[in-house]
Amino acid sequence: MSNTDPLKEFFDADEATQAPAIDIAFRLAVMEKVARRRFQTEVALYLGGMILVSICLALAWPGLEIAFLVLSQSLKDIVAMLTIMIVIAMAGQMVATHPKWLRLPR
Repeated sequence: MSNTDPLKEFFDADEATQAPAIDIAFRLAVMEKVARRRFQTEVALYLGGMILVSICLALAWPGLEIAFLVLSQSLKDIVAMLTIMIVIAMAGQMVATHPKWLRLPR
């Protein structure tokens, strides 16, 4: 009879055959491939969407051109005022959120 414990031998043999717990180079390579695949998928989706919108806009352009011509005569003053208001709001937002860029006297 042997004096060794069979369970201890079994667990020791199992620990010897295990791979290293963390292989950083492998994990980085896998993450890079996953990120590249996701990026390519997103670019393909965005490109397809832009092509679809461009085709729809090209098909609808004759009707839109007439609508733009009619509306531009009646809405040019309103569009000008809205543009000025948007520029003022954007300037105020810039001053409020980025005080380092623009120092006003106190």
